[in-house]
Amino acid sequence: PTVRMRAIVATQHRRYSTLQNAFAMGQNGIAMTGTAAKGFMPALRSGAATLPLDSVGKLVAVVEGAGAKLPIVRPPSSPPSDVEAKNIENGQATCIGEDAAKDAPQVCTVENPPPIVRGATATSYGELIDVYLKLGKIRLTSLVVFTTFVPYYMCGGPVLSMTFVALMAGTALQGMGANGFNQVIERRVDALMPRTRRRPLVLGVVTVPHALAAVSSAAVVGSIVLYFGTNPLACYLGLASLITYVCLYTPLKRIHWSNTWVGTIPGALPPLMGAAAATGYLGVNAVFCGGLLALWQIPHFLSLSYLCKNEYGSAGFQMLPSINPQKAADLSYDHTLLLCLWCTTVPIFVNCGWWFLVESALLNLLFLQRAKVYKDKPNTASARALFRYSVIYLAVLLGLLMLHRRLPEDIKREKEKALEAKKARQAKKALEAQKALEAKKALEAQKALEAQKALETQKALEAQQALEPPPQKPATWTHHY
Repeated sequence: PTVRMRAIVATQHRRYSTLQNAFAMGQNGIAMTGTAAKGFMPALRSGAATLPLDSVGKLVAVVEGAGAKLPIVRPPSSPPSDVEAKNIENGQATCIGEDAAKDAPQVCTVENPPPIVRGATATSYGELIDVYLKLGKIRLTSLVVFTTFVPYYMCGGPVLSMTFVALMAGTALQGMGANGFNQVIERRVDALMPRTRRRPLVLGVVTVPHALAAVSSAAVVGSIVLYFGTNPLACYLGLASLITYVCLYTPLKRIHWSNTWVGTIPGALPPLMGAAAATGYLGVNAVFCGGLLALWQIPHFLSLSYLCKNEYGSAGFQMLPSINPQKAADLSYDHTLLLCLWCTTVPIFVNCGWWFLVESALLNLLFLQRAKVYKDKPNTASARALFRYSVIYLAVLLGLLMLHRRLPEDIKREKEKALEAKKARQAKKALEAQKALEAKKALEAQKALEAQKALETQKALEAQQALEPPPQKPATWTHHY
């Protein structure tokens, strides 16, 4: 027993040493990455400073000014926009961060929020479905499903198949489950913000146990559908997205402003799910699309947080725009720079044609211009412009990716066609050379025949001349005197 205990202790010691070495290597890697980033980002900012972003901004301002002259007609029955409704309900909110010092920490407050009007409990099936869709944040879930579909399509996944249906359904159910858990956890905080005071749990149209049962069922069913309809890897990635969103991102929102970067993890996993469902493994396409979504989320959500900084501050959320608006604007610009640089590597790492670079260049330039305006003047107008354009940017960029998709089979087929065309050109050149050679030989043969005929004619003439008698000289008279 003593020898056995010594062996166990030695084994545990080796494992501890291995973990300690791995941790040290990880710390060294993080330090090296930080050092490289400190030298890389200033160089990247200097390069971006040479871009004609001011000219782009003037052009955009001219276009927007021309569009602003058009009258906006709204039907009498249409409700006000989200921003207008927020301003109406939050009329006494203190606007911060625009006139204050750029680097000074800010405190957000919302005074006298309007009272919550409780709604009736949902009873009919139609009302329940509407409540479930609101619990699952159907619009956000639709974006998650779309970002899952794009890598699936880029990796050559069949669209008309049960795998595709299972992937879309499972991702939607898991996403709605994660969003529902988020609303259950934050139901008391949602009651403090005008933007979220109409959610089902706040209004009381559904009870907390009912909501928990619904979102748990959606998460479980979605995981089962992904596991058996696609493959275990896609299911595990979906569960990882759900767990990080509910257990890490949601509670961290009230603890530290780094929650935005933690939230990029569940946002970047759906593209990996799509690639895993299509291929069964995580290749370069999956990593690239996940990184694209992770970088895009920073300027998108930081600008959104700036627009809602008063509400977030009153609810106790630790958002960077509520604490330090200028730092949030600077980081939005830096991540937009990295995103534009990331997009230039698309044809190298993704099944996409080189025309994508040309067509996405204008998108990236406009995105960078909006981020620079927000960085120089972090106010409501610049944040709203960046937020709105980020939504358009993502939709158009993913559409261009699908438009220029080039699968390995397509590349192989193109190479085969190019090889066949090359062989056809070579055969045509060989045929033309052969025809030219034959024409040259025919011309030489014709010249030789003509020369032979001329020689024979000359010989015949000479023979005829040899047979004829020589001409006699005429008689001459001799005179003798």
